Amino acid sequence: MNMVPFHHIDKPNYLVIQFKDYKNILMLENYCSDPDCNCNEVLLNFAQLNEENKITNNLLNLKIDLKSGQVLDKTVVDPSVNAGAIIGEFNQHFYQFSDHLNENNEKVKHYFSTYQDITLPDDVTSLITGNNCVDYQKLFGKINQIIIDYNDESYLIEDQYCMKPTCLCNEVILVVYKPNAQRSEFIFRLDITTNKYEILKYNSDDDHNELINYIIENKIPVLKARYERMKELGEKFLS
Repeated sequence: MNMVPFHHIDKPNYLVIQFKDYKNILMLENYCSDPDCNCNEVLLNFAQLNEENKITNNLLNLKIDLKSGQVLDKTVVDPSVNAGAIIGEFNQHFYQFSDHLNENNEKVKHYFSTYQDITLPDDVTSLITGNNCVDYQKLFGKINQIIIDYNDESYLIEDQYCMKPTCLCNEVILVVYKPNAQRSEFIFRLDITTNKYEILKYNSDDDHNELINYIIENKIPVLKARYERMKELGEKFLS
């Protein structure tokens, strides 16, 4: 889960909260950037403002469930602060913040599920016209990489899609790496409607079938969503 500050993607309407014992507390919001993640969490940073509305010190950070308002995690930055009092008041009045926080969470999800440029890069257009698949991260950025933890190993997965709007292949090419490796472990083609796959290239002697089945079991919904986004871009720019 990658948490990003809301002000990195939109002009925020900052909330300054008046707690009983702590006045002029600025609440900074950080949201999960993965549009396919259902965590529904927000990370809130509470900071003290002075009379000139400048931050003087950070007080505490709270990870909150956006549906219930439950505190999932806390970090007390200033040990002199009465964190329990702030948390108690915030929980009591969460209903006042709920709509604001959920709306901003949706804005972040929408931002990272939307292509931000007005044209496709030339190298992407060349790949498409050459009947090649396109790496999802070329268009939507590297912030939401697909990472799988399996048998005490981490694997980074590069997912590539055909963007031709007339092609209904329902396939994705998956290139599987160990992090920081110079070459992939293996490459396979997956039909996201039938879950059938074909290994296209081996770069190691390991049996990869169990790992492939684990990827399919855990990542098919994400791959389907990303397939649709890539096809929609193809429809938008190539039709």
